Formats: sequence, structure tokens, C-alpha cells
Amino acid sequence: MKIKVLEVDKSLFLFIGIDNDSKVLGSCSFKIRKNNIIRFQDSYVEKTARGKGVYKKLFASRLKYVDINFPNYEIEAFCTFTTKNLFINNDFDMHESLFLMKKKSSLLKSHSELSELLDDNKIKSSIELC
Repeated sequence: MKIKVLEVDKSLFLFIGIDNDSKVLGSCSFKIRKNNIIRFQDSYVEKTARGKGVYKKLFASRLKYVDINFPNYEIEAFCTFTTKNLFINNDFDMHESLFLMKKKSSLLKSHSELSELLDDNKIKSSIELC
């Protein structure tokens, strides 16, 4: 697997894992923040490539790139339970736990309800998009 690094802008770097047929297997990124902080973010591995070490290679490449190019920066990351040990094994310390919160959207039941909202002028403000 080859890994290409794209500097999207001066603060965002994208790492793309590509196989021999130029198919994207996965990606990860980091963002440079204020006060010499780098935030690892946005990792994804294609379902067909999972369990084959793609994420570990992307992770290692990103970490090495930061170590070489941003040696005095502190790295922050939010991770899942499945990647937590990879971070710990690379000398990251856990500082807090986060919780994934979900809510089903409360969509209107019908277009007639939407029409009623518009007719009754219950909408405080609107923006016309088209």
C-alpha cells in the first residue's frame, strides 16, 4: 500500500492509502490548531480493507509525518474503543471519556403539516436557498 499526503490547506493534511490498482483503501487526517496543537481526525477504512492493517499503516505514517515536520507540537485525538489501544501503544494518554449521543430526527409527518406551518406564520425566520 502506498500512502499519499495531501496538504489541503496550511492547516489540514490528508493521508490516503492506495493499493497497487490505485484504489483508495482508507484515509486519515490531522488539523493544525492554535498553540502548537495538532488534532488527529477523520479516519476511515473501506469495509473491504478492514482487518488488514490499513489503519495501522495510515496511523503510523501520520504520526511519523507529524514527528518530523511538527516536532514541538502536542497531538490530540478522539478515538473509538477499537482504536484506543493503538493510541495508548503509541504513548498517548487518555485525558477524558466522551459519549456518543444520538437522537432520531423528528421529521414532519406529512407535507400538509409543513403547509400548516407556512400558512400559520409559525416560522421565525427563513432563508430561500434556490
